[in-house]
Amino acid sequence: MKATLLLHNLGQSLWLDNITRDLLNNGALKRYIDELSVTGLTSNPTIFDHAIKNSTAYDAAIRKKLSEGKSGEDLFFELALEDLTQAADLFRPIYDRTNGVDGWVSLEVSPLLAHDTASTIAAAKRLHTRAGRPNLLIKIPGTKEGLPAIEPHEPETEYGYVVPDKNVTELCRFGTRRVSAFVEKPRTELASELMMAGGLWNTMTMVFKVDTLLQLVRRVHPVVYFDFCRILKAPGTREEQSTIDEVYQNLEPANFSKQILERIAVEFPKSISVLPVREVFWSDLGSRERVLRVARRHNRHKLKRFQAGLIPYKPGRSRGQKIIGDGETV
Repeated sequence: MKATLLLHNLGQSLWLDNITRDLLNNGALKRYIDELSVTGLTSNPTIFDHAIKNSTAYDAAIRKKLSEGKSGEDLFFELALEDLTQAADLFRPIYDRTNGVDGWVSLEVSPLLAHDTASTIAAAKRLHTRAGRPNLLIKIPGTKEGLPAIEPHEPETEYGYVVPDKNVTELCRFGTRRVSAFVEKPRTELASELMMAGGLWNTMTMVFKVDTLLQLVRRVHPVVYFDFCRILKAPGTREEQSTIDEVYQNLEPANFSKQILERIAVEFPKSISVLPVREVFWSDLGSRERVLRVARRHNRHKLKRFQAGLIPYKPGRSRGQKIIGDGETV
């Protein structure tokens, strides 16, 4: 059995991060779908740049469009849409069969619009209409790395807090805010003050380009950076496990929020921002009392049934159990 089919059978979606006219014309993309279980495709301007420069397949179409007076981005998006609508048609059966979970093809709006929200939205709608394919996904380029954080509903002392910058002129795109500080597990009084001041629970999901984050870590904590660079070179070598073990055994202790993220926020303030996530009710499932408190507050479960499914914590049992149904734990 092919490795790609094994991945597919495990519930993984394999998307191709490439598109060329040759892939369409020679039937390679259809073979990837039929024989290698590829279920989607992504593209971006760089991918098309390489495709057009490194193939003669576009030459005739470019000459024709130039003779019609088209040029620049208009010409580019016509070429891109010709390729991607064909690809979308190939993936359409997968899109229909999975009710839109898979079978997508993506096109990115012009990066020249990255700092113009209204024009970006208008361009996305325009491109989607021109494509006329429900499974063509329009991507919008992001301009700032973000840290989505949960807006607190009580002065919690067991979580850390992300403190957004108070300067309202520092509002970034999509409602993100600059970060001014991180506070680790504050006292009740301080937690109340942070909550009133707009602090966010540090129950975050980080969104970074890996190389961007590594370069920022290099600037604020070079020891950690060089340790992880050793790990990055290890995968696939015979020394992989021994290198990882050695690095972690000798890794210098560091508080990631305080010693790395906060220093990035202070020293490179335009490099990190936070996105408040509202109306999300957080519980780490760390204790029976916490789960019941969240359930009571939001009235999302019938308490008798829910309470019956909770298993008291005992040494050796993970505090991070996920509780489902009437008490089955995973």
